[in-house]
Amino acid sequence: MLGKAMTFVTMCILALAILGAANRVQDAASSEGTAQDLEHRLGQETHFESDVWPSKRVTKLLLLASYLGATQGVGGNPGVGGNPGVLGPPECGFSIFLAERTKEVHFIRHAEGDHNAATKENGSNDCLLRGDSPASAHPLYDARLTEKGIKQSVDLKHHLASRPSGSRSFTAFDLVVVSPLTRTCETALHVFGEPRAPGKPAFLAKGEAPEGTLEAKAGINIAPPRFLVREECRERWGHYVCDGRRSITEIAEEFPNFDFSEIVHDKDEFYADERESDEHCCERAVKFLEWLNSRPEKCIAVVTHSSFLRHLFGQFGETLHYEDRENLQRLAGNCELRSIVLCSHGNKDGKEISPLMPPKAAPSTVLMASQSEK
Repeated sequence: MLGKAMTFVTMCILALAILGAANRVQDAASSEGTAQDLEHRLGQETHFESDVWPSKRVTKLLLLASYLGATQGVGGNPGVGGNPGVLGPPECGFSIFLAERTKEVHFIRHAEGDHNAATKENGSNDCLLRGDSPASAHPLYDARLTEKGIKQSVDLKHHLASRPSGSRSFTAFDLVVVSPLTRTCETALHVFGEPRAPGKPAFLAKGEAPEGTLEAKAGINIAPPRFLVREECRERWGHYVCDGRRSITEIAEEFPNFDFSEIVHDKDEFYADERESDEHCCERAVKFLEWLNSRPEKCIAVVTHSSFLRHLFGQFGETLHYEDRENLQRLAGNCELRSIVLCSHGNKDGKEISPLMPPKAAPSTVLMASQSEK
């Protein structure tokens, strides 16, 4: 009898957690007109002063690999109360995952861009509207980094050079995933240096460990990581000119060793006057996690954007301690490093990941059956 009572209590706790997580997704998807686009206002909606390098405040948190996998645990995969990610009673405050199902992901918001400086100076995002001209003709279209942004990136590079990770005295990455917008490509280049050429194996790539490290003194070859560009982690598109991108033909010429092979469209097929919906941004953020989970690399950096991160992290953290949840979900500052552990439940492994595609256009012709054909 006592065992049945405990099971009932456990199921109730899980049900409340699931309901809270679902409400949080709904809140993230209904933020239009309230928290929308504060990411372009440098320093106004973050915990950082505009002249303070935010990357020194590093958060390391546990993030479950799939929101859908977490919410579908009850009655599904094994585990206490049907929760596939937890061993032991939910109130114990711990989660246990197989090491092979985890990987470190280091999310980095791009450094300060011209659009951030412009909105700070103007006090609003109105300077990012296209007006009567095409968006691509606006001087802040696909905005670049400021001099301050470049310095922020170099500061983060030095921080990573002295930040131990794994068995090394610095943080090294197996892969760097980059949004295709210019400011993220620039940030990645200044933080990580020249990437390994696409198709070149690590054992043929010559690289050096950061100056002054034990690895550098020993002359150990540290191959630079690949830079893989993915459309899925780009900023929430539309409405603001800074969130459109140039053609891949033009961007690839400027960043020749970046791997653009997984980008489907040369021109920007996503940008429009209408802002991408919160729901769609949340959905593609989770799909991006599924793609990350499918990668073989164990230590990945992702150079991306604040609104994308807000839509991603806003769907997680319901069962975290309050302080951790706030650190996970708050708006990221320019060039902020936010490190998490991505844990797979296993129920999404092997799922085919389709590339991000623009919404389907209405058909050009519609054939109606005549009365005689019915």
